[in-house]
Amino acid sequence: MWVLPYFDPHHRRMTDDDIVFTNNKNVFVLDSETVAASGAAGRLMLRCWHRVPWLDGDQVKAVWKNELVPFSEVIFDLDGQRAFWFDYDGEVQRLRDEAIQAVAAMAEVQRLAELEADDRLRNDFEALYLGDWYRKPFAEEWQDMQRRFAERRITLPDWPSRDRFSALFNALYSAKLGNSIGWNYPHLLELAHNLHVNYKTFLLHFVHAVVIYQRYDEMKALDVKKKWEEKWEAARKRLVERDPAFFPDTSFHQVVSFLFPLVAEKIDKYLDNSYAG
Repeated sequence: MWVLPYFDPHHRRMTDDDIVFTNNKNVFVLDSETVAASGAAGRLMLRCWHRVPWLDGDQVKAVWKNELVPFSEVIFDLDGQRAFWFDYDGEVQRLRDEAIQAVAAMAEVQRLAELEADDRLRNDFEALYLGDWYRKPFAEEWQDMQRRFAERRITLPDWPSRDRFSALFNALYSAKLGNSIGWNYPHLLELAHNLHVNYKTFLLHFVHAVVIYQRYDEMKALDVKKKWEEKWEAARKRLVERDPAFFPDTSFHQVVSFLFPLVAEKIDKYLDNSYAG
């Protein structure tokens, strides 16, 4: 352990730096002041000059500080062959860990805020879509909805009934809510028959949604004559064969991915050739 008679951090000799930087940025001084302090304290006191680190972005910066410390508190790192009172390296690590945790915490706050905003947009869309399309302010509200989706790089049609958009989302919201939306069918089974005839490319979307929202058993219970079961079995085979007549229409896949992410995952698996019926 090195103990110097004098140390000035602003006028250091090369040998001083050798001591400082090999002892965890610490250097000890024994002078007349520490001798007097030792006598008063009844134990050996030393002056410890050490660097106190702080972070400036990713950069570690430090300032000098000195304190009277008892010799008994000096840490002897035998493996590292160094002696120090202030753990400079440990403090740097602590600061870096705190910075990492702070960044992670900020990222988590941002993630939760984005999830909350997404949920709010989904709820707002559902309320608007299921409302009255022909009331006077609907056109302006739909344009505002288009803008909000565009901020997420998702394109909505100019009007919800354009390009079969409403057929797909009527089917999905029907499955979610358990009753026919946009059609005057008494139950989901009749809707399923309609999709099989008129909107085959949305049939897989609908069936996955029915399963996800736990409506399939209700449909099956109504299928007394097994007509739907036979139709779906035949459709499944044609889907496995990649029959274009039943191949899922992905024109609105971005919108499905946002509003019905679990359904979109199932469609993605089919598109990735992992559908086995």
